[in-house]
Amino acid sequence: MDPTEALLADQIRYYRARAAEFDQTVYGTDREEAERPKSPDEDERVVRDLHLSGDVLELACGTGAWTQHLARVADSVLAVDVAAEMLEFARPKIASSNVTFVQADVFTWSPGRHFDAIFFAFWLSHVPPALFDNFWERLTTMLGDGGRVVAIDELPTRRGLERHLTTENGLPVARRALRDGSQHRLVKVFYGADELRSGLSDLGWEVEVRALPRGLFLLDARRVE
Repeated sequence: MDPTEALLADQIRYYRARAAEFDQTVYGTDREEAERPKSPDEDERVVRDLHLSGDVLELACGTGAWTQHLARVADSVLAVDVAAEMLEFARPKIASSNVTFVQADVFTWSPGRHFDAIFFAFWLSHVPPALFDNFWERLTTMLGDGGRVVAIDELPTRRGLERHLTTENGLPVARRALRDGSQHRLVKVFYGADELRSGLSDLGWEVEVRALPRGLFLLDARRVE
């Protein structure tokens, strides 16, 4: 198997295995507390300040931590995740009738329609550099005229939070352990603000990247007409 494909397969296994403890660890005391604001209330404020509206596509929705807030501002939300185990926790959490969940691999799946906005949080850092251009080209096919892509993730200043960050076969790899002691590999890329602006500009995007508290960033991108 190609090294990138093998690493992505390991990443899927990690998030499938982590689903049962995801909500506890994401706001807990271990490394994952850095992945989101300190409480769900802060998540809600972040989403509200984005001024998203219309039909929203959420990629890598996980257990629905952000989905529940997107549902309050959007006409509809299509929330996608590759891990069925994550969606099993997301579905009972979201009571909104305007939310639809889909299990799919975002690197190969196509919704067959356009959206007013595409949102993903702490997913861009799991996109291997070799697939970066293709991933953004795929987003172009999913976005309606005047639409936005909004992403939240970690700046390189947070690199030290990964206890086991290495390079394998030229790929940026993080190794993490779950509560059951199992060890997992996943993609972890710390994209810098200037790198994102330059790379996405070359791909035909107009990009704003601004810092958020605790070493996070907000990316807001639109296609150049």
